[in-house]
Amino acid sequence: MKNVTNAAFVVVGLFCTLSLQASIIVGPLTNPNNNHLYYLLAANSWTASEAEAEKMGGTLAIINDVSEQEWVFSKFGEYGGVSRNLWIGLQETAKEGVYVWVDGSPLNYTNWLPGEPNNTLGIEKYAHMIRTDNPWRHKGGTWNDLPNAGQPQPPFNVVFGVVEINPFQSEIFPNPFNRVLNFTLFLDNQQSTVNIAIVNLLGQEMLSVRDIEKSQGWYQKSVDVGYLATGVYFVVVSINDNKKIYKVIKSN
Repeated sequence: MKNVTNAAFVVVGLFCTLSLQASIIVGPLTNPNNNHLYYLLAANSWTASEAEAEKMGGTLAIINDVSEQEWVFSKFGEYGGVSRNLWIGLQETAKEGVYVWVDGSPLNYTNWLPGEPNNTLGIEKYAHMIRTDNPWRHKGGTWNDLPNAGQPQPPFNVVFGVVEINPFQSEIFPNPFNRVLNFTLFLDNQQSTVNIAIVNLLGQEMLSVRDIEKSQGWYQKSVDVGYLATGVYFVVVSINDNKKIYKVIKSN
């Protein structure tokens, strides 16, 4: 065992990244249809909102079908009793009228207002969901194009970003555990760096594992932790730049 003085800051910092950022209004909320995580950000420009989303490990929301469209707008379009315009991860290319998702997903579903996108101001290159209380009585959630910072005047001068994160697939079992912890992680790159650390509540790193995997697919590993005392621990799993924290219990 070794005492790593900054281990507590690692755990606290990771939680803060996902829950205590000043720009996050609410989240994460899990969409049961795809198990992705979603956050509502404070109002900002499209590019600033997308940059924040990428720092969190995701992008602005990629709307793949009507069920995702309805779920996202139902959760965030009037969150807290406030009618909101919502940025999504759709932007125009160099070719006028051709829009693409920021993650390269195929554009198989759209929900544009009739006549949109129309680039009325000549600089409208970013898509958003229109708020419910718009003065034209358009259906809330339908899509419209806007400049990066929205329009100077209401109702499109304030737009809130919706972040979507697809957490990497992983499983740690059993939990509670006695002697052995089993790890099953999905690797989607040809070469991935896998780091596993077990940290106790005092910030002491009790175990550290680092592997370089040179193939895609499932990474599986069993770790003998029978020497650990009974109690609660955090398991910090990193695959390349993606991190996830698990709370586990040592039973005896």
